[in-house]
Amino acid sequence: QKRVNELKKERACALEYQKWQKELAFFTACRSAAKLHDQEKELATLLRVSEDHKIALSRIEADRGLEENELSYYRADLKDIDDAINRKSGSDYLRLIAELEEAKGIIKVAEQAIVRLRREKESNLEAINRVYMDTKRAESRVAECSEQVRTLSIDRTNIAMEVATAKAVLEKVET
Repeated sequence: QKRVNELKKERACALEYQKWQKELAFFTACRSAAKLHDQEKELATLLRVSEDHKIALSRIEADRGLEENELSYYRADLKDIDDAINRKSGSDYLRLIAELEEAKGIIKVAEQAIVRLRREKESNLEAINRVYMDTKRAESRVAECSEQVRTLSIDRTNIAMEVATAKAVLEKVET
């Protein structure tokens, strides 16, 4: 009779333990799924930002190409003006000098635009590299967190088993 009662209590404890184990597994899976969902959203955001930077970078490259093309036209105009100066004198010469200085000013502005576009290109490349490194760090952090969740689940299970064993021993001692 006493042994039957003990076995019933142990069975009840075992069933209770199994119920808690199932709930723990369910909640652990829910937690992992939520973390994974958040990390997937973060990864999608990082990828979208990276794509935006790549698009901006290609636009800057196109702008730079246009500025360089325009610069080559201005240099050709400058050469034509130099040739015309060599053939003229007097007031025509002074007018050509003024046009020449104006063309030189335009060339300097174009060169400054090219330098600015190069800087923007470099800053966008740095931003893309930062996004890439952030993505890698996030992936590493996901792996670490997953490992911690597994470890904590195992620890929690071990503690629950120890508690159940201690309760069973206590009940035996009490009876």
